[in-house]
Amino acid sequence: MATSGGISVKPVVKGGMPLPPPKLRLLSSPTANATLNDGNAIEYHSMVEVTLWNISDVYLSDATYDLGLELFRRKTRVRHGSNDRNGRNGIVHTVHREGGVDASILFGNTSGSASSLNGKDRLTEWKLGGLSSGAKIVIDPAVSILQFFEYAIFSYEDSTNNIVQDKYIRYMGGEGRYKSNFISWSSRNGVSMINPTGIFYFAYSIIDPESKRRVRGPLSQPIIVNAKHPPTVQAWKDLSFNNGKHRHRNPSYQIKEMSFRLGSYGFNDN
Repeated sequence: MATSGGISVKPVVKGGMPLPPPKLRLLSSPTANATLNDGNAIEYHSMVEVTLWNISDVYLSDATYDLGLELFRRKTRVRHGSNDRNGRNGIVHTVHREGGVDASILFGNTSGSASSLNGKDRLTEWKLGGLSSGAKIVIDPAVSILQFFEYAIFSYEDSTNNIVQDKYIRYMGGEGRYKSNFISWSSRNGVSMINPTGIFYFAYSIIDPESKRRVRGPLSQPIIVNAKHPPTVQAWKDLSFNNGKHRHRNPSYQIKEMSFRLGSYGFNDN
């Protein structure tokens, strides 16, 4: 069983053509407002373009394979009773609810069940059957990627050593669900523990005619998403604070817009 991005990859149809990693590109778009998971708003100006590149024509034309595109994300998963405050990292595929109904868009999915957080609809699956080779799919992150972010509070020490609070855009990584002290105050850092960055991937999937189960191809390069202005900076970069802390509040910080960039594993570069 091959691996991609640190997770195992099921083999695609026996004797069939392998699925490639999706080819991604970020497109600049007019500034728009996205409504986050908690109802708050944030600006963004990027769209995700997926080009159907190097995919076998039979997967595109034959409805039996039910070719689809799935959104994956990095999530911190903590075992019950674990003493490890930071838990374990993993890459998961979260199936959305459409209108509150426990059903996914695709026939079967790689997560095994349909669920949602707070009952919100999140587009995490797209049908691609019937499209032509080289077609381009444009995905609006407002209804998919950005639905895994919300406003949160963090604490920090100001220049007079008083503890104050401010809001930031938090990635919903799942830590607080099991470990309430994940966002507790850290006097060593000078700010409370925060989680502002989300990492997302795409992968193609099809139905294996032999097993009748959905299998997927390798992950795309990652899309790294966070607020354009980070809420904290390393202490040595902030000459106005000299309290010996490792991190301080970013003096240029403001909640304004989200930033998107592509990472790379050394393949599928654009």
